[in-house]
Amino acid sequence: MGLLQNDVRRKLVGDLLLKHNLSLLNDGSYTYLHPTTGSSSAVDLSIATQSLYLDFSWQVITDQHGSDQFPVGIHSYTTTTPPPKLLQKSPGSCLKLTGPPFVRKLL
Repeated sequence: MGLLQNDVRRKLVGDLLLKHNLSLLNDGSYTYLHPTTGSSSAVDLSIATQSLYLDFSWQVITDQHGSDQFPVGIHSYTTTTPPPKLLQKSPGSCLKLTGPPFVRKLL
């Protein structure tokens, strides 16, 4: 059942990216390590418009800082002003999505 769910999710994400002309920055590296089983998965997706895709590099940072998730580094090759943030910290250290409506629908 897990593999089928992953295939469905992969297709949904792929369809969304195609529909909105978006690109996935991820390189296939995992970003989550299950503390008990040691299994890994990529739970974090970094998405950019196709026009900006080649302006960024994406990398998993190997120091987990005591977390079960690996931080992700996104580096811009350009010196222009960065795009507005989609995620902002809200009170209580939770992240809230502030991006376009079609991105908010995913959550």
